[in-house]
Amino acid sequence: MGHKRLHTTLVYTQIHNRSVADEYYAAMEKVEKRLEEQLPHPSAEDNGNGHHELLALVDALDAGTEDEEQQALVEEIRQGLLALAA
Repeated sequence: MGHKRLHTTLVYTQIHNRSVADEYYAAMEKVEKRLEEQLPHPSAEDNGNGHHELLALVDALDAGTEDEEQQALVEEIRQGLLALAA
């Protein structure tokens, strides 16, 4: 960074790292809040295991992609969830 003393560079680096971490956690908090708003709420059918909720998320993933490889992966996830629910 061109400072005469390494200590000065370290101070600026620590401040930068802390700022980046603060921004990251603030952004993740917003993302988590949005996800909570978008996720389906558990129903009585789930019996507390969340399978219907997870399948709803997988269906949302499936609807959001036209890529065949991703669709195959989503279908694999769906089949695994169905096997777990059985």
